[in-house]
Amino acid sequence: MNEPSLILFFTRSVSLGDWISSGLVDREKIIYEEFLKKKIFKKVYWITYGSRDLELSKKLHADGSLDPRIIILEKNKFFQTKFLNYIYSFYLIFKFRKYFLKASILKTNQIDGSWSALLAKFIYRKPLFLRCGYLISKSEKIWKRKNFIKIYVSELLEKLAFSNCDASTVTSNGDLEYLKEKFNLNNLPIVNPSFVDVNKFKETISVDVKRELLFIGRLSKEKNLLNISLAAKENNLTLNIIGEGNMKNELIKFSKREKIKINFLGNFPNDKLPEIINRYEFFIMCSESEGLPKSLLEAMAMRRICIGSNVPGIRDLISNNFNGLLSKSTYQFDISNAIKKALNYKDTSQIKSNARDFVISNFSLNNFFKIEQKIIEELL
Repeated sequence: MNEPSLILFFTRSVSLGDWISSGLVDREKIIYEEFLKKKIFKKVYWITYGSRDLELSKKLHADGSLDPRIIILEKNKFFQTKFLNYIYSFYLIFKFRKYFLKASILKTNQIDGSWSALLAKFIYRKPLFLRCGYLISKSEKIWKRKNFIKIYVSELLEKLAFSNCDASTVTSNGDLEYLKEKFNLNNLPIVNPSFVDVNKFKETISVDVKRELLFIGRLSKEKNLLNISLAAKENNLTLNIIGEGNMKNELIKFSKREKIKINFLGNFPNDKLPEIINRYEFFIMCSESEGLPKSLLEAMAMRRICIGSNVPGIRDLISNNFNGLLSKSTYQFDISNAIKKALNYKDTSQIKSNARDFVISNFSLNNFFKIEQKIIEELL
């Protein structure tokens, strides 16, 4: 009899190297190491889109930062372009045949690339657990992008994936309602929000907490960083940014032209973030749209004063004047007013405590793992 094993399909085009460079690997690996510790699986395989990922994993195994029972199934060096990544997403179904034949469960990390898992499910007759971090079609509509072909193809893929998997999860009630309205699904997904390691993300006493703003996330249009930076300037505050993205050069030029104080701190591994978040009193995320922002949850767990925009995904987490502050809109003027209010708070202890309590109650690793474990055990 085969030992129980799980195969995780990485998001199309995403490599282990990407997880390492963006600091995600420490956060993403936790759930799979937990499965191994509890002996639910003997081995976990990650199918990635990096041609050097096996070498990288060996280094992580050697220094003890990744469980050696997590094994990388890496991409061939030939498949380097975006187009060839699509080809590879079909080729891998046959390349890793021997692993699929022995696998107990297949699992996706996102919808993008889930067709590989769907095909493997039917070819090798294995149960599929569809984990969906965000819905592509919904996000495209929220961001008001007019790529109608992409929206149509995304909707088709989402319907196929959710209709044919054996179990599924989404991260928010909003995503669940969207799926209910859009598709006539027989088996609805379970809502399992992302988790925060509240033992790691907790406030530590420091005498050098800066009254400055901290932002963590992709430097992309929907993050609304131009309006955030102008609002920071109005309040004579420095904006500290952790993250990379296609707007970085524009932001650098914009900050010089508008004489805005912005520190670009780069990326950090997830286990380094608590130390950095602890240095700043205010965390800001006034995006035009959000799914379930993990960095906001981490800042709330660390008792930061969090300032967010009144949009789905953020207002689901921040209750105005209770565990954080919401700007009335995503415009500079309203963001600036929310920052002013945060600066003028005389006693912040209650709002900080409420923020941490909210995360502990709703987004702990223990809660997340219980739901995943129940799904996995039912599939096994």
